[in-house]
Amino acid sequence: MKDTSTANTLVPFAEFYKGGMSKVMYPIISVMRGTGIMAGFSDGTYGINKTISEKEMNAFITRYKGVEGKSADGFQDLNEMRAVGGHGTNVEVLSDWRFLEGQHLENVIGKKKDWVLSKYIVIS
Repeated sequence: MKDTSTANTLVPFAEFYKGGMSKVMYPIISVMRGTGIMAGFSDGTYGINKTISEKEMNAFITRYKGVEGKSADGFQDLNEMRAVGGHGTNVEVLSDWRFLEGQHLENVIGKKKDWVLSKYIVIS
């Protein structure tokens, strides 16, 4: 996989929020999740401390072979996680909205909606 740039990615698993996932794991788990190699478990965890079966490992290897050598930009989920981690939002990935020059979305909680929207322009 090329150009993953996932060091600051938001990792959407319980261990990310509740502890148990070290920062060194973020890039690896982000790529695994964002490319569909491993989606995690139905309880919202990634299962960092779980032992996987041989069957599960074979499935991961097969999925990896389908991803190997592709550009990270080709994976919507990965791009969304990278955007949230880097900018605090995935609005640029999901829409035609773009940040104004030099503006970044930070500390949005408690800010009025019109303040947030004023930081964007629409690209048509």
